[in-house]
Amino acid sequence: MDYRVAAHDALQPKGLVSDWLIENELPSEDTLYLDKTSIVVVRNSSANDDDLYKLFNQFKEVEKFQVVSFNQKEVEDLLFKVENLRLINVNSNSSSENKMALIDNKMQLRKEYKMDKEGFKELVAHTALTIPPKKSRDIKVHKTDNE
Repeated sequence: MDYRVAAHDALQPKGLVSDWLIENELPSEDTLYLDKTSIVVVRNSSANDDDLYKLFNQFKEVEKFQVVSFNQKEVEDLLFKVENLRLINVNSNSSSENKMALIDNKMQLRKEYKMDKEGFKELVAHTALTIPPKKSRDIKVHKTDNE
């Protein structure tokens, strides 16, 4: 119970994604984030690409989930072959350090993470909590003539 309370507190909205993008000197096409849970990755090196691949693989089957990667021009785009993953690569002139952010489906920044072991662990747990549950199908009962 304490974990869920702590996670709930950590995931309180911290503002619009557009404000965060501007603050981090990133292109602010915030419509990319509408109706999708997003992990935003700011990369100035490829040092953590193995960990990013593992992270993305965990959420590849989730509907309305995407990864947006801002890559400095010297850094190669993320080219992961993760089937069903919506991955958008954007070149950027940002001088920001390597980091990740979780954006909810209402374009709200939920939390920013360092690109280290603890940051990845926390991001996986928080992403799972942030993704809206899949809508269940309505169960319809059909009556037969015998009833």
